[in-house]
Amino acid sequence: MTSRVSLSAYRGRAGREADVLPHLREEIVALRSRGHVTRRPAAICRTPGGLYLVVFEWASERSVDDAHADEVILEVWRRKERILEYLAPSELDTIDAPFASFDVVEDA
Repeated sequence: MTSRVSLSAYRGRAGREADVLPHLREEIVALRSRGHVTRRPAAICRTPGGLYLVVFEWASERSVDDAHADEVILEVWRRKERILEYLAPSELDTIDAPFASFDVVEDA
């Protein structure tokens, strides 16, 4: 199998900043415990403008579809929508640089 990495971009919702990192950690733990992502550390990054980027590796080619059918994960994602706004990666500040780089806040 070819390794499949996901890159997700987010903006914290107003008044929810304190909830962002704990929720992103919880999401990775849940995805990992349910077998959807690998044990490879997931990089949680922050851009200079305060946006978030999460990079993680799916466990298999079917993992994306399996996660979308997993009620435990769907509940985690419903909570995430109250904390974070989903963005296209192209909306990240500095993404248009030839070698875009971001500060890693932590590995989850």
